[in-house]
Amino acid sequence: MNLPPHYRIVLVYLLVGIAWIFFSDISVEYLFSGERVTQIQHFKGWAFVILTAAFLYVLIRHDFKAIQAANRKILDSIEQAVMGWIHVMDARHKETKDHSERVTRMTVALAKLSAA
Repeated sequence: MNLPPHYRIVLVYLLVGIAWIFFSDISVEYLFSGERVTQIQHFKGWAFVILTAAFLYVLIRHDFKAIQAANRKILDSIEQAVMGWIHVMDARHKETKDHSERVTRMTVALAKLSAA
């Protein structure tokens, strides 16, 4: 199972939160044998974990999208730099133009595959 990082972070948070609720409810029930206190504590814990998990997901997803956009910009600028070098090289050696363009396309495709 290869989940995106923002899903993994929220999943870990939910598992820790669920474990916390489970053990804290057992403790409250043991200490205060009143049924109403346990139900209120249980509801409060679940509401907190669900709301904070949703908020955490939104924040992390926003940050990961910003990082992905920055990575795309970096890859585009690298591609433009390589293309610039090739044009300079081809201006001097016209016979290598087709070869340079083929190698560039393959290199850019390989870089995009390895970045994905």
